[in-house]
Amino acid sequence: MTAPCLHEVVRRQAGRTPDATAIDGADHLTYRELDRRANAVAQLLLARGIGRGSLVAVCLPRSGDLAVALLGVLKTGAAYLPIDPALPTARIEFLCADAAVSLTLTSRRWSDRLPGDPLCLDGLSERDDPPEQGTTPEDPACVMYTSGSTGRPLGSVIPHRAVLRLVHGNEFVPVAAADRVAHASNICFDASTFEIWGALAAGACLVVFPDELVLDPRSFAAELRAQRISLLWLTSAHFDLIASTAPDAFVTVAQLLVGGDTVHAATVRAVLAAGRPGRLLNAYGPTENTVFSTWYEVREVPPDAATVPIGFPVPGTEIHLLDDRLRPAGPDAVGELYLGGDGLALGYHRRPDATAARFVAVAGARLFRTGDLGRYRPDGALDHLGRRDRQVKLRGFRVEPAEVEAALTARPGVAQAVVVARREPARLDAWVVPDRSSGEGVVGQWRRLYDEVTYRGIDGGDPRFNITGWVSSYTGEPVPEAEMREQVEQTVARVRELRPRRVLEIGCGTGLLLLPLAGETELYWGTDFSAVALAELGPQVAGLPQVRLLNRRADDFSGMAGETFDLVLLNSVVQHFPSVHYLLRVLRKAVRAIRPGGAIFLGDLRSLPLLEEFHRSVGSRRGGQAVAERVRQEPELVLDPDLFPALAQWFPEIGDVRVQLRRGWADNELTRFRYDVVLRIGAKAGTGEPDWLDWPLDGEPADVLRERIPPFGIRGVPNARLTGHGVHPEEFWRLAERLGLAAEIGWAADPHAFDAVFHHPGAPAPASPQRTSARKPADYATDPIFAEQARTLGDRLRRELAASLPDHLVPSVITVLPRLPFTPNGKVDLDALPEPALGAPTLQRAGSVTERTVAEIWARVLGVPAVSVADNFFDLGGNSLKAAQVIEELRRTFDPRLPLVRLFDLPTVRALSAALDDRGRTPDFSGERDRGRLRRARRRAGEPG
Repeated sequence: MTAPCLHEVVRRQAGRTPDATAIDGADHLTYRELDRRANAVAQLLLARGIGRGSLVAVCLPRSGDLAVALLGVLKTGAAYLPIDPALPTARIEFLCADAAVSLTLTSRRWSDRLPGDPLCLDGLSERDDPPEQGTTPEDPACVMYTSGSTGRPLGSVIPHRAVLRLVHGNEFVPVAAADRVAHASNICFDASTFEIWGALAAGACLVVFPDELVLDPRSFAAELRAQRISLLWLTSAHFDLIASTAPDAFVTVAQLLVGGDTVHAATVRAVLAAGRPGRLLNAYGPTENTVFSTWYEVREVPPDAATVPIGFPVPGTEIHLLDDRLRPAGPDAVGELYLGGDGLALGYHRRPDATAARFVAVAGARLFRTGDLGRYRPDGALDHLGRRDRQVKLRGFRVEPAEVEAALTARPGVAQAVVVARREPARLDAWVVPDRSSGEGVVGQWRRLYDEVTYRGIDGGDPRFNITGWVSSYTGEPVPEAEMREQVEQTVARVRELRPRRVLEIGCGTGLLLLPLAGETELYWGTDFSAVALAELGPQVAGLPQVRLLNRRADDFSGMAGETFDLVLLNSVVQHFPSVHYLLRVLRKAVRAIRPGGAIFLGDLRSLPLLEEFHRSVGSRRGGQAVAERVRQEPELVLDPDLFPALAQWFPEIGDVRVQLRRGWADNELTRFRYDVVLRIGAKAGTGEPDWLDWPLDGEPADVLRERIPPFGIRGVPNARLTGHGVHPEEFWRLAERLGLAAEIGWAADPHAFDAVFHHPGAPAPASPQRTSARKPADYATDPIFAEQARTLGDRLRRELAASLPDHLVPSVITVLPRLPFTPNGKVDLDALPEPALGAPTLQRAGSVTERTVAEIWARVLGVPAVSVADNFFDLGGNSLKAAQVIEELRRTFDPRLPLVRLFDLPTVRALSAALDDRGRTPDFSGERDRGRLRRARRRAGEPG
């Protein structure tokens, strides 16, 4: 009997366990359904002339449909080329052209991203007539593209026997029918080959992970437990990222494989200490030898180890460690890894020159030259020592960047690190990604800010309309009460339109919305992270038994049963979230807490497309720091409105999305740069598309509106709030009311304009478009965690490395990045790293030890090279979050009783240092409770209200 091919192994499995679950996650397929749908795909392809020798591009995200499509291609005898639909269109077109594909397979959702006439698989039926094409194990199964050394991607042609040697009956990672295998890799990365075929060849369950979970370490860790994942593969970079935030994430995983790059010993030690998986394996191997070539089970990591061995060859793999003359490297000698055996690719697709250069004959054997350096340990295990082309000499010393990378990732606050050795001029450059778990501290800093400054000394005024902390960024003075009343009334009116009966308000503060709304409900829970605000609000709701106040973070939904509320309300609070992933975590929990037909209201959101204009407008009135620097150091979460129409691809429960400008005649930052969003859970609130008119109109707006039959819309109306000409949005709202219509006004494609939709008040508005996008959640938002972390990390790391490493191993520059750039295959893209900023800081001019110490603290926190004793903290980019960080350092150095507001009162190095030197005669701090002084402190900060 001839050896089977991949699709035959799966077909036999479907015959043995037809009702077992093959695919789980958003899709659910049994082995019978998987096999029969793949038969239908195969018959469609055969009808298009596809067969042995053909190459079919499959452009689908991780899903059950992807597995069906790949299996269907193999059943025809053809090979598949996986293409991630999130890739740029130009990249997709290049791959299809370079590979000369015979056909592309996709769904209607992604068809417009593909060249030619793609075959869409929507509405696929099942068939029980598998084709018989006579495929052999030597026939190509897939083509996997990787980056080439020349800069042009290369497609490795992987035969059936290479994949089968890896997944069918392997001993180093046994897969059983009871296993649940995570499918979390990019489909263009060869790890997906192991995930998909390793599961399906064994009769196991392949669990598909959506992108939003893969990209959020905490959510990913929770999903591993919820889905009972027993087998997981991660790139080392992804492993580092998750372990830095949740090192106990893998405790329930039976087998965890890590590879794709150097595995750092410090990360492994952290995982083993926090909660080790059943087995932790370091798996090494290039795509040209089909995913894995060596493996090493990690049981412990010595304290002085920087990396983990790559171990021993997997069954069916030959390893040769050769010197520059292609002779076996001696004991303890460094050599280059050459690979051979059943896992070897047939070569590079349509690239005979590249194939000849890398697939070489050595002593009669066909081997792949990896370019990786290795050395045998005494026990026969291999150490991976980096790439041949990364090794350099600095000042006569041989330097391996991997050693410095390991030293950096071992430092507190570092999640990932990349070091590049430059030859001309000879130096080391480093790029680091901060540990995201410290972002929880951002929430704590906001809490301290509100408790110690914003809500400190609340007194006087109307307790039912407490607007403490609302300060204009333009004037530094409190927002006028009349303007605040207009904003609150308009927000309350929008909330009332949703007719809520059971409300959860997250971030209720002093009760600006709770107090006018709670009496109209049967249940109203208000949460806030400020105990001071809740203590002030408590007496105001004493007569409302339906109100419950809870002191907790926004993401704490403990004690809230599913489908408890019909409205979750977040107003003027999202900007204080530490990241967009934190927001998505809150929304995920909110969706679960809402009854079908309910809604989530997000109010007073700041607009990312207008962030630069906001800072420019503030700077034109107040001067100070450059606009670009203020944008880069933005401490709040500012969101692109386009995030919300895209949410449905991550939250299928969301049926309708409404994004609207804030209402009001007042000319302030609340009306100019902010907006509201309503997310409805369940069925869509409206249907159809309005009849659109483009601005300018043919006639007066009132005349045009009278002549049209609703629903209709007007596109691209210049926003007079921002441009000084055009139409004030409030004019359209008022005009609609006079004509007996309802209006919904949101941002246009140009953020300086708006689109208005008019409809009958009693009829649902037309359905809002819900978009799919290749953008990741982080692309829609600022990064408050990174903005705070990046101030001091680079300088601190250089100081710490200088204390523990020889000079030649200390990078010249350490650049802090929010994330490392990766190739489509999950490896660090060295060519995409930004150029480091070289240059020494200027000398600081301080007259005393205290001034020198204060100036050094400011420089570290603000991320500037030097601070003059006359510099104003807030003109240098300081804000309340940075002030809290400075005060924490000053308390440790000078006086643990130093209040946060002292920096607002004395915002220069000279003034603050004098007060610290003379603190025995400093006025009593109790005077700082004066509400007016606190408002002036906020004014000096130059922050949004």
